[in-house]
Amino acid sequence: MASGGKKPDTKRNDSNFSRLTLGDIVDMIAAQLPKGVRAGEVTTPAQFRAFMSQEILLPKAAVNSLLDAVTSAFPPGEEPLPIADHRPKDDPLKLNEILALVPKQINQQQVQDVLRAAQKDHPDVRISAPTYHEVVETNLRRAVTSGAIPKEEVVALVQKAEESDKQHLFLFEVPSGDKRLDDVNKIGRNLFGGEWPDRTGFPKFVSSAPSFSWADFRELKTAKGKFNGWILKAYDTGVKNEVQNLEMPGGRKIRIEDPRPQRLVFVAQWRPSRGLLQIHVPFGFGKIGTLAHLQTFTSALKQAMPIDEFPAWNMEPVRRRIRNHRKDKKANYVITQSTMLDAHGNRTRLTSASVSESLTNSDEANNKLDIAAKADEAQPEITARWVMPGEDENDTSDDTVRTPMGSFGTNEIAFSARVTPEIIEYVADQLVELAKAAS
Repeated sequence: MASGGKKPDTKRNDSNFSRLTLGDIVDMIAAQLPKGVRAGEVTTPAQFRAFMSQEILLPKAAVNSLLDAVTSAFPPGEEPLPIADHRPKDDPLKLNEILALVPKQINQQQVQDVLRAAQKDHPDVRISAPTYHEVVETNLRRAVTSGAIPKEEVVALVQKAEESDKQHLFLFEVPSGDKRLDDVNKIGRNLFGGEWPDRTGFPKFVSSAPSFSWADFRELKTAKGKFNGWILKAYDTGVKNEVQNLEMPGGRKIRIEDPRPQRLVFVAQWRPSRGLLQIHVPFGFGKIGTLAHLQTFTSALKQAMPIDEFPAWNMEPVRRRIRNHRKDKKANYVITQSTMLDAHGNRTRLTSASVSESLTNSDEANNKLDIAAKADEAQPEITARWVMPGEDENDTSDDTVRTPMGSFGTNEIAFSARVTPEIIEYVADQLVELAKAAS
């Protein structure tokens, strides 16, 4: 130890304290390593980095006391490590949970675009960093805590991303004139009791959800400030297999399924102008898993609304109109796949030559569709590519919006890729307009 430094207080004898050497601390950390691996076996650089990256959970006060003890053994300016970087950070803005979700929900380019926009008025804002983790944890955190970027802007980014991720969208018809879903306060009281509206802590963001929990309930307004519905969000945990296909020596192929817990996002949305209650459930769990998720969420909603009184919106007329008017030059969709299911469960699947090509380019496909359309028992399952405002119908890019319709129910469409809330709203509006045209 360097001379002249402040020596630790050796006279303290308090039962609330335990005397530890740094070696004791290393031994405790080593105990967190997998069984069979000891600190003495950490020899290679990779092993050393893994060893030093082991995390243990300690109270903030204990961490600060430990760092104070380490600092006291060295003269000022000669600390063995940047102590300030290791002290627990206060989180007055409750940024930790929000920033933990940013890399999972938002790509690096989007984050850097936000930083770049802030830099115009705040030159100290940094955009680049060696890793995406540093872009978020250093650049974005500093920009928010300094006020260069409002926290609400980051919240909106995360909200948009997780509420418009891959999903199945189930639509339920609310009878005309039924105003029960317009009473936001009554729904809030039924769901959250005395915590509504001021003590819910909404919006909540968690990177993992051990059980079903409500995360947000917010009212939607038009540009003129009029009531335009609401969004209700919840988190839950599910298990999803991560699949890895490996080819072994000799050409043998094996499939590894690794079940991993995942945070699930559920959203209910009410738009009075459409008369439809939208239920969003996670994508990628198969038909049985998806319908089970739908049941879980609608059961939770029964506390606040008579969802059993809202029938599934029958989109079969919409799908038939899309199929039968597939040559309409004014249409906002292009059919890329159609499956006909007859009364005996037999399927006829028609697929275009490429994902960007319309089925209407094929005379053979058109003839089959016309024949199938005349069969009363034919139930079409259609994948439509939606032509967004300003897009070319012949756009062949991979980011065009495609939605399978009717695979998991007559009132269901699916977004198999992350989109935006605006795209979901646009597709829902198109479906309503098609339903009106089909009636």
